[in-house]
Amino acid sequence: MPQPTFLMIGAAKTATTSLYQYLKQHPQIFLPSEKEPRFFLLEGANPKDYTGPGDPIWVGHAIRTWEDYLQLFEGATDQHRAIGEGTTLYLPSPAAAARIHHYLPDVKMIAVLRNPADRAFSHFVQHLRGGHGLETVAQGNEAVMAAFCEVLDREEERRKAGWSMSWQYQRQGFYYQHLMAYQQYFPRDRFQIFLFEEVLKNLSGTLMAIQEFIGVDPLPLDTRKQHNLSVITKVPKNERLHRFLIQDNPLKSVLKPLLPARLRQRLNWKLRQQNMRPIDQPVKLTLTPEVRQRLINVYRDDILKLQDWLDRDLSSWLTNGPSGVP
Repeated sequence: MPQPTFLMIGAAKTATTSLYQYLKQHPQIFLPSEKEPRFFLLEGANPKDYTGPGDPIWVGHAIRTWEDYLQLFEGATDQHRAIGEGTTLYLPSPAAAARIHHYLPDVKMIAVLRNPADRAFSHFVQHLRGGHGLETVAQGNEAVMAAFCEVLDREEERRKAGWSMSWQYQRQGFYYQHLMAYQQYFPRDRFQIFLFEEVLKNLSGTLMAIQEFIGVDPLPLDTRKQHNLSVITKVPKNERLHRFLIQDNPLKSVLKPLLPARLRQRLNWKLRQQNMRPIDQPVKLTLTPEVRQRLINVYRDDILKLQDWLDRDLSSWLTNGPSGVP
């Protein structure tokens, strides 16, 4: 049975969706249609144990057994020299590191690291109404900043209450800490690490480097289409229906025994999408200097350690100014 030879382990909101779609064009690379199976993150997980808005659906969609995970790669043939998948929450998960080593001890891993302050905010924006409709605040940059600071303050509270790692915006940005957890299991040469800013500046070079790393013939790939942009483009048509769909309630509990879990999850996702309407002008939100400085202070020590470990200049991540990237 074919198994992955490489994994794109993160980080979230660092153009991994675009890289994944570009690499799928290569005839010697097999990537399943489901980009984020989340198996090594959620092996054996019970959706009922996760309490954040939409978490039971999110966990329920994950692949949670090794047998089901291997089925993702059944389409791989002898022509595929590299087989992979890309789950961006593997990077901040020590449990994922241990599971990957258990099942795939020889796998290669690719990570793209973005200024952690920008990454955290971009991830929060993804959870706003225009993304998945999970975080809900009034539109407008000032309101969004206040809401973002509030969820940062409540991050540990949410984690202890059973909200999944998808909600841990700040924690996911401690890249040095996360990579050291992986180095307990894998040598340094198993990792290929890029900086987000460099990927944007030299996308074709990044793709060529990845192809060489995973062992396929380097080929030029079509990169004209962008994927998974961080802008608000939709809002709910009906706010009450939206909240009904993303939160637990007595009626949904009654309906659970009547429909298989997978069918319930797909139906919920379809209804959520049908309840969204496009807005006239996409909203691009901006991290304010005050909130950026707050996050720089949190990440400073980790960034300095990462800079030494990578032997790369990360001083721009410690500067309180616009990042210059979307």
